[in-house]
Amino acid sequence: MTETEARLAELATTRKVIAEIAPAQGDPEPPETNNVYQAIVSAFNQHPDREFRA
Repeated sequence: MTETEARLAELATTRKVIAEIAPAQGDPEPPETNNVYQAIVSAFNQHPDREFRA
């Protein structure tokens, strides 16, 4: 238990150091999965008689 608590303290210190070094950034932009999804659905809709395989 003592070793675990010491390791947690080290990790907390490391996190603080990294937070100070790394530039502050806002929330990352979400990936544009919606556009990719729409492109896939459009391909299916444009060719309803065609069989698609992965």
